[in-house]
Amino acid sequence: LGGIYYYYSSKEELLKDIFNEALENRQFFLSQLVDSKDDFNTKIKKIISRRLLLEKDRHYLFLFAKVSENEETHLLCDDFANNDKLFITFLLQNIENIKEEYHDDIPKLGYIINAALKKHLNFLIDKVGIKADDENSYNLLIERYNQLDIEKEIELFYELFFKNLIKE
Repeated sequence: LGGIYYYYSSKEELLKDIFNEALENRQFFLSQLVDSKDDFNTKIKKIISRRLLLEKDRHYLFLFAKVSENEETHLLCDDFANNDKLFITFLLQNIENIKEEYHDDIPKLGYIINAALKKHLNFLIDKVGIKADDENSYNLLIERYNQLDIEKEIELFYELFFKNLIKE
């Protein structure tokens, strides 16, 4: 613990660094996605998939999903979510694929969809029923989480939040 405080003056500073790394990783992912030859529907499903899949090397995603449950860091998490405009930028860059009646609402839709993805991830984590307190329990949670039918969850989320927004 003392070693961490050599590099970070507080838990909040550590969380900011983790959140910034998560944003950088998402920005890189979205830039690759924009450049891909995939159709818009496939790109959207890849975004959902990336947000719902838990992997051992993506601890920050789990932390982001769970940190908002801690009242002490809730405001920091909210601040991060309010500054996360990458998904909104992606939607705006692909506005030609979205029905015209939703064009003015893209920023609002982006926030709603981001919040819904976070809630969906929390729901799935809770469904596993393992409280991750250390590395072993975290790894067990990941192992059990990966037994869920995530493809079904991706399709469900797509149907609920995107199907009616996208031009046919």
